[in-house]
Amino acid sequence: DPTDIQPVDPDLGWFNDLSFRLSYSNLDSYLRAVSPSKGISSHIRTTFQNDLTGSQVDSTVFDYSIRGYFPSPWLNTHIWTLGINGGITKSNRGHSGFAIGGYRPQDFFNQLILQESSGQLLLRGYPPNITSGRQFQIINTEYRFPLLNIDRGFSTLPFFIRRLKGAVFAD
Repeated sequence: DPTDIQPVDPDLGWFNDLSFRLSYSNLDSYLRAVSPSKGISSHIRTTFQNDLTGSQVDSTVFDYSIRGYFPSPWLNTHIWTLGINGGITKSNRGHSGFAIGGYRPQDFFNQLILQESSGQLLLRGYPPNITSGRQFQIINTEYRFPLLNIDRGFSTLPFFIRRLKGAVFAD
């Protein structure tokens, strides 16, 4: 597709950084809940790359995230969430710092065997990496609810299905 973001050759060299992160969480979760049930989870982080860190790049990144979980007043196991996250970067590198978009194709080998996360900034309903830039802000809200409690597995095989959940969201 000619509108896809074109591949970029990887940067070569030293990219050491110094990062500071402050996190806060007071989440409560219950046995049959579809997610954390109440509380707030948040973080702020800044990362520096420059000659003092031994990096060939001069870069500063600041990002933040805050998400609140609120129990539904009318149904016990239903949860509302509201979140905002964003970031800004300044760098002497030629490409932008952040890319957002929809779900990327799953690479189960890296995610399962090597325990690598997808590391994406999610904006559901759009193709992966739909846009990129030096800053981003995403606000999202979700209504999460249980559909079916299954609690079944297959003999001694390492598969188990606990429950099926649903969510209605806006990003």
